[in-house]
Amino acid sequence: MSVARLAWLEHGWVVFELEKPRPVVVTQKGEEEFKVEQVVDACLKCGKLEFLVLWEGYGDKDRIREPEAHLDNSCNIVCKSYSKNPLAPRKLRGMDSNLFKILFQPIPKNLTTTSGTWSRLEVEL
Repeated sequence: MSVARLAWLEHGWVVFELEKPRPVVVTQKGEEEFKVEQVVDACLKCGKLEFLVLWEGYGDKDRIREPEAHLDNSCNIVCKSYSKNPLAPRKLRGMDSNLFKILFQPIPKNLTTTSGTWSRLEVEL
């Protein structure tokens, strides 16, 4: 979103586009941090959780995917997004990534195939 300012120059009126100041929060460490307006989506990228973030004061075209660690100060907004979309991927708190890999593995091929005997319907008359 931008703010316009009119100015009279020699040849007539000219419109200058001025950028609207963006809301920024200063953290305890003195770093600037942008405010999250809404978490639009969550996804897993290379095994890491990322959120599609809409920043306060910015438009839809400025949405960007951010790693979970970048949203530590926006827990309430992340929780709201999960209440709206409960099927979105999420991190299981307290679970080691190695344990996660052991628990969630593809089903072995030998458990998903059928033998020749059971692969066709046999009817006795």
